[in-house]
Amino acid sequence: SRSSAQRLRRCPGTCPRAKAAMASAEPATYFPISELSTYHAKWVLKARVTSKGQLRSFQARNGGGSNQVFDCSLLDESGEIRASFFGAMCEKYYGTIEQGKVYTFS
Repeated sequence: SRSSAQRLRRCPGTCPRAKAAMASAEPATYFPISELSTYHAKWVLKARVTSKGQLRSFQARNGGGSNQVFDCSLLDESGEIRASFFGAMCEKYYGTIEQGKVYTFS
């Protein structure tokens, strides 16, 4: 019996089966929060949102107008970290992210 990776290699990228398998594939392992550092550029976290802050507005220091931010605490088996969402990402995810739910972040 061939592995799923072998089957995908034999099926061209335009094959609907390959596209569906690649789109639904999750990383084999998620990066632990405790190991995050400036030396790791590519990572995917799977973490629970333990707290979510209020949407706040602020004035840019350079006089560029107002902006928005919110933060949340993320927890996995290895530790906890605080994440901040600014500008367009703040607008996009503030109404989506809910305290107590698990999300993937990259």
